[in-house]
Amino acid sequence: PMRRLVGSAVAILAAGAALTGCSAPPAESGEDLKARAEFLVLEEQWAEAISVLKEYLIRHPEDSGAHFYLGRCWLNVAEFNGREGPWLVLAEGELRLARQLFYAQGKRSTIKRFPDTYFDIICNIERAKVYLRQLTFVIDHPGQLAGATRESILASLQQAVDDAKAIDPAAPDVVNLENLLKSLTDDGPAPQPRAGAGTAI
Repeated sequence: PMRRLVGSAVAILAAGAALTGCSAPPAESGEDLKARAEFLVLEEQWAEAISVLKEYLIRHPEDSGAHFYLGRCWLNVAEFNGREGPWLVLAEGELRLARQLFYAQGKRSTIKRFPDTYFDIICNIERAKVYLRQLTFVIDHPGQLAGATRESILASLQQAVDDAKAIDPAAPDVVNLENLLKSLTDDGPAPQPRAGAGTAI
């Protein structure tokens, strides 16, 4: 019923525009929106990319690649905003959803530049960066990240590393991530990750 009502309203608006000689500009296609979002991500225009990705995902909510890009945008917003906020939670959620959809859809990457296996790995790498960012915040601001401790974040980071290793333990990004985790669990220095570092995007 709601879909029929919305469809009727659209038809009435379209008829009214035709009668008055007015016409709306053609809507941007889904492929065009996705291409524009990808361009914005590559240009590191995170806020603009978020807006376009949200518009695209309204039409294509099951596109794992778009969710990956959105997660990466939220991660970089957190990195460059310079203060704690909901961005890391949003980033983690989008990256988890991207991987869930990827598996549900037969492990097929919807980002043309990324082979299937690499997409699987990079979802875990980016999720690990979320935990590294959280860890930096917890170390710098003890007790200010609700429910999070150094140990709990390291456990999440370990899981992301294990997930990546299960795909390809010899991949350079995976090896680097594992070495970083070892340095942290050996009481090494606090991490100072850059959200985009080590990612071929």
